[in-house]
Amino acid sequence: RDRLAEMPNVAITLGCEFIAIEQDDAGVTCIVKHDGKLETIHSKFAVGCDGGRSLTRRYLDIQLEDLGFDEPWVVVDVKVPEGYAGLSENGIQMCDPDRPTTCVPSGPGRHRWEFMLKPGETAEQVLRPESLRAWISTWINPDDVELERSAVYNFHGLVAKQWRKGRVMIIGDAAHQTPPFMGQGMCAGLRDAANLAWKLAMVHRGDAPDTLLDSLERERRPHAKAVIQGAIDMGKIVCVLDPAKAAARDRKMIADREAGKPFVLPDVPQIENGVLPDEIGGKVLPEGLTGDPGAPTRIDDICGYVPLLILKNAASSTSPFVHDMLSSTPLLRIAALNGTAEGCIPILDPDNIMSEMLGSDQAMLAKPDRIVFGKGGLQMLADKWQAYLTGTSFDSSQTVDAA
Repeated sequence: RDRLAEMPNVAITLGCEFIAIEQDDAGVTCIVKHDGKLETIHSKFAVGCDGGRSLTRRYLDIQLEDLGFDEPWVVVDVKVPEGYAGLSENGIQMCDPDRPTTCVPSGPGRHRWEFMLKPGETAEQVLRPESLRAWISTWINPDDVELERSAVYNFHGLVAKQWRKGRVMIIGDAAHQTPPFMGQGMCAGLRDAANLAWKLAMVHRGDAPDTLLDSLERERRPHAKAVIQGAIDMGKIVCVLDPAKAAARDRKMIADREAGKPFVLPDVPQIENGVLPDEIGGKVLPEGLTGDPGAPTRIDDICGYVPLLILKNAASSTSPFVHDMLSSTPLLRIAALNGTAEGCIPILDPDNIMSEMLGSDQAMLAKPDRIVFGKGGLQMLADKWQAYLTGTSFDSSQTVDAA
């Protein structure tokens, strides 16, 4: 909030309740209640980031796909005294059939436990202070901490079947809900926002048609769904209440570890849609560094949240195809692994990570959220990028000609 308050193009209104949303060809009208009075807010587009019970989603009549996971857990947040050494700094997932439990640090001075409810237990029972103190007493002296907050949540695996209707989009928990076993809920919401924000900006400025906004669902929904499925698979390992099945699970995990096959978390997959079908399209671009090797500067701190074209050689920055990309994306920034040129940021690549990604190709392009669009020759990248922005002929399943 402090950071947002510093930004002249952002207005923050607290104590404001969303009531309804309407849209037509001219724009969107949000009806809100502020200080007891109804007010209207007009905009070209609206984004519902209003959580799992999203009113925006309900007003749009968007249905949810149920991925088949629904478990009630109680969440307990506590305040921990400064310098307290009685808790691990690591997140712990306790696969205890008597009471599956999560114990995680949740920021300076705070810690969280999550306890799975058993059949027949009610929120009224488990949220009593004496019940909460008894549960955390197996981990810590409850007198050493302050109970700050507790709530019962149903851990869901859900994905909205549609992420856009007209001028309104949904992202975050409004569009998908995951069990927390991979720690990816907020991460997925951030990925949604990073995917959408630059597209909204381009459409608002008139630099791209509003069909670009359709790519949000195409790119993010399959990825979010895959991550949620990974979390569900983790949850099926954790949420075993049958002692015999839990013992069999434990024996297998121990045997695998002793055989040199330790348990590995499910992968967060790379993006598959809206990128070129080469070996780096859809991967996350590594952090780019520039300046003094002894005290380097992050390239993102220089160029900000914009597309980044990385050239093998700075001399290529004068290519007419680079000009074409700059014309279609005025905020595009250019960096190079070798050589210097005006307006071209020199990249430090001490571990040759970006050089290996680029290989023998002329350039690679990363979107503002630093998902790699793809690599190849400058003409091909310029053509494919323009097609992607306009939605005219881009097909990520096409064979890419790197010439």
